[in-house]
Amino acid sequence: MPPILSSPDLIPPDLIPWIMAAAMMAVVLVLLRLSTRWPLAARLNALMVLAIGGWYLWWRATETVVLDPLWAAVVSVGLFVAECYGWLTVAFFYFQTWSPIYRQAQPPPVDGWPTVDVYVTIFDEPTEVLYRTLVGCQAMRYPEGKKRVYVLDDGHRPEVRAMAERLGCHYLSRPTNEHAKAGNLNYALQRTQGELIVNFDTDHVPVNILLERTVGYFRDPSVALVQIAHHFYNPDPYQENLRLTREVLHEQELFFYLIQPGRDRYNAAFYCGTGGLLRRSSLEAIGGFLTSTTTEDIHTSIRLHAAGHRSVYVSERLAAGLSAESFESYLKQRERWAQGHAQILLTRESPLWVRGLTLAQRLNYLASISYFYLGFPRLIFLVAPLSYLLFGHPPLTASVGMLAAHLGPYYLASLLVFTAASGRYRNPFWSEVYETAVCFAVTAATLRAILHPRLVTFYVTPKGVRRLQSAMGKGVLPHALLAAALLAGLVWGGIEVIGGQGDTQAATVSVFWGVYNLLLLTVAIVIARQRPQLRGSPRLIRHLTSRLQFDGQRLELPVLDLSESGASLAMDRLVRLPPAVVVTLHNGLREETTVNARVVRHDREESGRYFIGLEFTGVTEAQHQSLVRQMYSHPESWSSPPVSGGVWPSLMLLLTAGLRAFFREVVVRRFSPRVRRELRCDLRVNGWRLKALTEDIGLNGLCVRLLEPLPNDARVKPGPVQLVLYPGDGRQIGCGGEVIWVRPDRVRPTAGILLTRYDAGELERIVGM
Repeated sequence: MPPILSSPDLIPPDLIPWIMAAAMMAVVLVLLRLSTRWPLAARLNALMVLAIGGWYLWWRATETVVLDPLWAAVVSVGLFVAECYGWLTVAFFYFQTWSPIYRQAQPPPVDGWPTVDVYVTIFDEPTEVLYRTLVGCQAMRYPEGKKRVYVLDDGHRPEVRAMAERLGCHYLSRPTNEHAKAGNLNYALQRTQGELIVNFDTDHVPVNILLERTVGYFRDPSVALVQIAHHFYNPDPYQENLRLTREVLHEQELFFYLIQPGRDRYNAAFYCGTGGLLRRSSLEAIGGFLTSTTTEDIHTSIRLHAAGHRSVYVSERLAAGLSAESFESYLKQRERWAQGHAQILLTRESPLWVRGLTLAQRLNYLASISYFYLGFPRLIFLVAPLSYLLFGHPPLTASVGMLAAHLGPYYLASLLVFTAASGRYRNPFWSEVYETAVCFAVTAATLRAILHPRLVTFYVTPKGVRRLQSAMGKGVLPHALLAAALLAGLVWGGIEVIGGQGDTQAATVSVFWGVYNLLLLTVAIVIARQRPQLRGSPRLIRHLTSRLQFDGQRLELPVLDLSESGASLAMDRLVRLPPAVVVTLHNGLREETTVNARVVRHDREESGRYFIGLEFTGVTEAQHQSLVRQMYSHPESWSSPPVSGGVWPSLMLLLTAGLRAFFREVVVRRFSPRVRRELRCDLRVNGWRLKALTEDIGLNGLCVRLLEPLPNDARVKPGPVQLVLYPGDGRQIGCGGEVIWVRPDRVRPTAGILLTRYDAGELERIVGM
């Protein structure tokens, strides 16, 4: 009897990759299960992903790369290099987030508080944005005489000087503008004396305890930098334009709340341009802020670390600012960052050869710099399926089965482990959306930096932007052209797959790949479509209490949201309010703000809770400053909303993102609350008498639904209307009004009616006031 193991057909060769894939995925799933109770399992899983990726890349290099003809070889080798870059990016991510530090606040120095100079830089940003920041800076608690606030004005505007003087700040404006923001900071550095320097951009408002929570770290003489997390109180272009504010977190959450704490473990957290505290003596020892690149923040950090100084990262939300308010501004910001990081790699401070950095610091800085080379590999991934769809040359040689056996485990393991590692800070699949949206702009900026490394072009991200209508942002034309090419290729490739012509294996892979790329490009194009931005000042959710006074009455009401011009208050019962009231806001700061207001909205939520909208009137300077402090200075002001970051919810968001942006928004602003009341009524419109039923009714309006089909030549349209209400006690109440909207149903429409003639007493009895 021959030995069983000698049989060459015991395990067919085609099954070996599938068996290996199944075994590796089983290990990943077991480790994922254990990682909730055993942190080491999560780290082992990260290593497992890298091992699976290495196995996949080895297979790609040895069996699938196309070397002939030349065009196919260029695409195939380029694709393989892009995949190697992807593996390296994954490795850097796991290295940076291996063991994050979340620090506790340090008590202030026992031998006295150091003096602090607060720098607020401004160029051409709106002065109302600067106003909030200066009020917040002055509100930071610190011993008397130990803190000075400076406005560094590179725009040389008299109104900025006047505002600085009015708010008790010092004003500095240099005669020239060389080296942009870094030059502005260096000019102030030479003319001030504070032991510590705190820098804020124009839009970045600190909470009142920021210095109390951070200055204590400087008791360690080796600490040169304390950087705080960035929080943004407005949605980024992805959240705003795709209407995903509640479903997707801000794009920068992953960096500030996972990667930077992870870098802190290696003494590699870096200065982020705003919200950083620096020791003056350490900064002066390295020659001040570096000016040879467009990213002076990370560049200066590298030199500080190379000089042997320590950095500290505090992940508390101790300040908040405005993120880019349009997709065009967002692209300009990313172009500047990409250009600056590429320039750093070509300077003496490149982490590849600068002296003084530890190996871990070099790897962390290389991770940051290499990330901004993402444009090249992302473009290759987007273009690669066209190699076969349009030109007949597959970018790799592999059957669908073998590709699935090798790529499937790597992709699924990466997806699952990244989801577990990133937690709530990044939705699965959305990194690819972010990269697709910026790939063309970032690639162009990186190429400019490589070809002209000494060309420094500094873009100021616009803030306080207002748009009255939707508009398509610039920079989306390359996405549209590539999407059109993919669509044409998919049509041609789909015909091949259905007809069984050509290389059906390559056609099948290219079609599925092209469909996914087309989805990413479609989302990127939709992101560039800017929604209207009508508010002149932000409206923030604030959990304050208020006291409403009117006609000798006082009501204690919770605050729903607050702006510098108004507020929304919640009510648990229906109350008839006069047009003008007095409202007092108070919070845990023991500060009260009393201001006159007029009622501009009085409505009812679906939950049944009533709320009112107030517009502040006659606001004085002192009241304005107090409102700003109520909005921005409270220690518990900032938090991120909970989101569902699971794989399937995120996939569904991706699949529907292109459609969500075009959902119709209906905003109804009522000036008296509505209650649910079904009353029979008659409408007299254009000579017709129509039977209807009210859906809701208020003190000056109601919504009605017809009970019978319209006659053939009858129509309900905006215009005058006569009503007769039957409250059910045998009475008839006649009213006159105006149809202001009609829900589009030609048979039994629903209409909203604003009443212009009615008996107020009768309506109050019906509504129940």
